[in-house]
Amino acid sequence: DITHKKQQQQELERSESQLRILIENAPAAVAMFDSEMRYIMTSRRWLEDYRLEERNTIGVRHYDVFPEIRNMPSWTDIHQRALRGERFDMREDCWVRADGHREWNQWAIHPWHDAKGQVGGIVMLTEVITARKVAEAQLRTSEAMNRAAMDKAPIGKALVQPDGRFIKVNPALCRLLGYSERE
Repeated sequence: DITHKKQQQQELERSESQLRILIENAPAAVAMFDSEMRYIMTSRRWLEDYRLEERNTIGVRHYDVFPEIRNMPSWTDIHQRALRGERFDMREDCWVRADGHREWNQWAIHPWHDAKGQVGGIVMLTEVITARKVAEAQLRTSEAMNRAAMDKAPIGKALVQPDGRFIKVNPALCRLLGYSERE
């Protein structure tokens, strides 16, 4: 009777299909590697973020896809340590791409285990946060300019709440009114 084996096979195929759908459609970039750092699976986002849409990476070593990593001992060390079971998470990391432009990423590298409990490879999850970092820098610049415009203005300026209370006053207004900023 092969009914039970057939049901198990169908359940396995369904489970693999669900996993593939999850990884392919994840909002973060996801790539799964075997113990030799060969690609097993990637999300669409990974292919888009790393400009690999036209390339078949499955079965290809990560260091052949990104040869510049071979000259980055810190990355190869992280990969090897993850393949020994360590987990890594980084909230902000700057990466210089092969074409020379800087890119900011948030990333995690975690080992995955096979049925015997041995590390079978690693999973990388990344998110390009360059736009956020640029916006943060622009906001800091804007805040600095606004602060300088307020503090260095030769005329009295104040930010006032709707109820008439001062939020911020500049030195020129303090001199004009004869009060300290705190007063």
